[in-house]
Amino acid sequence: MPAHALYYPEWGISDPLFLAESLLYWDRLGCIVPDPDFRPNPWHKDQEVLAVLQEANDRFVTPLVPTPEQKARAHERIKTFAEHEPPAWCRPKNLAPLHRTIFSAYKFAPETVQLLRDHGWITQFPQPNKLEIQLIADAAADLVIGALADECSSSSMPPVTDDPGSFSSNCNLVLTELGAQHGISFKKAGVVRPGQEQSDFSLLLMKIPHLSLEQDRFDIEMLRRVLAAREDPEIDGRRKAFQRKVDEYLQRMRAVEAPEMSVMADEFRDELNADLELLKRELRRAGLGALVSKEGIVATVAAALKGITLDLGIALGLVGELFSYRTKRREAFEKHWSSWIFSLEAPKLTVW
Repeated sequence: MPAHALYYPEWGISDPLFLAESLLYWDRLGCIVPDPDFRPNPWHKDQEVLAVLQEANDRFVTPLVPTPEQKARAHERIKTFAEHEPPAWCRPKNLAPLHRTIFSAYKFAPETVQLLRDHGWITQFPQPNKLEIQLIADAAADLVIGALADECSSSSMPPVTDDPGSFSSNCNLVLTELGAQHGISFKKAGVVRPGQEQSDFSLLLMKIPHLSLEQDRFDIEMLRRVLAAREDPEIDGRRKAFQRKVDEYLQRMRAVEAPEMSVMADEFRDELNADLELLKRELRRAGLGALVSKEGIVATVAAALKGITLDLGIALGLVGELFSYRTKRREAFEKHWSSWIFSLEAPKLTVW
């Protein structure tokens, strides 16, 4: 599976759940920004959550500036709809603030900016500090940035977004108004356009079940665990082992015809579930059925040693048990490619 993905349409990832799930799979993500010095810029109303999001963006999100060639190719695609006059509801000057957004001109070629301005897709909005910013309807913004994201992505860095349903609805709303024959549709993997072959990554996410975090049980602490796991060489090695296992199946699926893909997808799901059950059984056999509880007991005793005098024999026995526990846990994990799932110390992952 690809090691990287291109996130759009924003210039920072502000959804904690989406970011945590992304870091289960990809080594890094990219975001399209206007210039090389621009820092990935997430937003959240909770300052504690925002701090963790900013840390995650700084560590794992790379700012990507489109090349002149990519901007030129995007211009040709944008031109097919931007040469038409926008519907009245899509003109930014007619929209309430909730439905318009800032247009970052530096991400696009100058001729694209001029084209959008000449036909009324963007408008200047004066600020009190005398600076002028460009505004665009959010529906039109998605269509414009979607064209650029598609040109900046590739099979080795597929485009991904946290809300494909809303994104495609916005784009199709504009396209329908302009009388386009085709719209944009999404599978689990991303954009699939009429007449365009599905990418290998599309095939992967459409046909092979993968892991997601349970939304109802997700909190910012889970994102912290993911970040900590990514910094642990041993744990991250297991994540890469999981990637390699998926790659093996992807290579096999490329060599067969479509009907057999479903059979192989079911095989992958069955093998994943079987490996998980074997891992759980080995951990229970080693006395590690309650991972967090056992570590928590030892940690509590270790903390108590600082202020309370305990029998030395009991203390040494507990410390020895901790080392033994960690050794057995490592040995059990090393046997299974699915052990990345358990490395987060919280069984909050779902296979779907």
